[in-house]
Parts: sequence; C-alpha cells; structure tokens
Amino acid sequence: MSSVKSPKNLLNHMCPKCDYYMPLGESAVQEGESIRPDLIRYCRNCGFSKDEEKGLVMETIIHEKSSDAYRVYLNEFTKEDPRLPHIKTLKCPNAECPSRTGSAEADVIYIKYDTANMKYLYICNVTGCNSQWRSRS
Repeated sequence: MSSVKSPKNLLNHMCPKCDYYMPLGESAVQEGESIRPDLIRYCRNCGFSKDEEKGLVMETIIHEKSSDAYRVYLNEFTKEDPRLPHIKTLKCPNAECPSRTGSAEADVIYIKYDTANMKYLYICNVTGCNSQWRSRS
C-alpha cells in the first residue's frame, strides 16, 4: 500500500483487516415476515462487511462521448486514491515491468470509464512502472 495518509473522512470507510476502501452495498434484513434493504460497507479485497449508519451516497456521472473520455480520470494522484479497486491477476503489458520479470507482485488499478460499452482504464501500480492501457474497443 501507499505511504500517503487517507483524508479523515475516508478513515472510517477503510477495511480494518486489509486497509482497502469499503464501498457502499445493499443487504437484505429479515424483520418478522418482511425483508427490508439495508446499507452495508463491504471490502472487495477480503470480504469483510459492516453495517453503515449513515445513508449519504455520492455518485459522479460524466457525460462524455469522446474516445478520450478516460483522460478525465487521470492525474498525478490517481494511483494514490485508496477507493480505486486493485487486481493482482492481470499482467502489465510493459515487458520491463518488475511484475513481468518476477521481482514484484502484479498490482493493477482499474477504472470503468464507459459503462455503456464496458471500457476500462488500467494503471500498473508496481513501483518502477507507470504503464497505462485501455480495454479493447
């Protein structure tokens, strides 16, 4: 993980087991004969979950129909965002990446930038490699 500290408002949204961001999810709660939906926070990395007392949800919708729409998500701090999901089973296309030579574990950040066409942006998070690539059109 990065040595950058999370903002104070994110600290209660980090997994206590693996320190990954825990997004909001929905769970069904049995109340007598009926079932009601309930908000929970869950970790995509280890599966830990906890009830969410607050109900505030923020959603960002970007209406961009350009082939360069993914650039909205890229800046110098993108790799430091603890809310972005990581995957360790995807190989970096850079032949010189330390994860390809076996000296480091693969760590790729992925961002869905076009939900209609299921297009993803991938960023290699291995030290010494800053490769970025997109899913095929």
